Amino acid sequence: MKSRVHAARAGAIKSRALPTVAFLALLAIPLSGCAPEPVVPSTSPSPGVSSSPSPTPSETPDAASLVIPDTCDGLVSLDVVQAQFSSGFDPLPSSLTDSDPVAHDFAARGGLMCVWGIPNSDAGFLSVYVAARGPATDALQVTQWQAAGFSECPPFLDECYYEHTVDEIGEFWTVHILVEGFELRVQATATSLDPMLNIARAASTSMGYV
Repeated sequence: MKSRVHAARAGAIKSRALPTVAFLALLAIPLSGCAPEPVVPSTSPSPGVSSSPSPTPSETPDAASLVIPDTCDGLVSLDVVQAQFSSGFDPLPSSLTDSDPVAHDFAARGGLMCVWGIPNSDAGFLSVYVAARGPATDALQVTQWQAAGFSECPPFLDECYYEHTVDEIGEFWTVHILVEGFELRVQATATSLDPMLNIARAASTSMGYV
């Protein structure tokens, strides 16, 4: 910040007729005594101008504003699940087994794993896993999904990719979503992508997404 320095001196000299003796006395004064004192610039800032440096803008991004609910019903209510899939869907236990390494991965990141379906039936199911994003950035996560050959969804939340397979049981979908630093993974048997996106939207809203 530039500092303004204002130093000014003014003197008014009035000419007078001096007596001869006084005039000779003045001539007797050594010339060194007539030299003016050097002007010392003031180091004080002008009034109203701060001498403190401007604060440097923070480069640290805001922390994620979303929060994972404590329960699956708090993440996606049963009413929403049944409206998107079947009135016969109920909450099912989610256990960490060796056959589901993805669940272990989400659990290691402090995530929540939720499953719904028709009890004692293979007619259909829905699972929603959510945790803090694994890679350091969204771009790195997207690169991994693209490398795995996933297809990009229509514009949805921050990023969205999906897998779609058809076998003798029916259509099976896995949707991968990023929203404000969190990863959502929605899997289900369905005939279109829409129910999974609706479930992901409900989960994101429960986490605080507006």
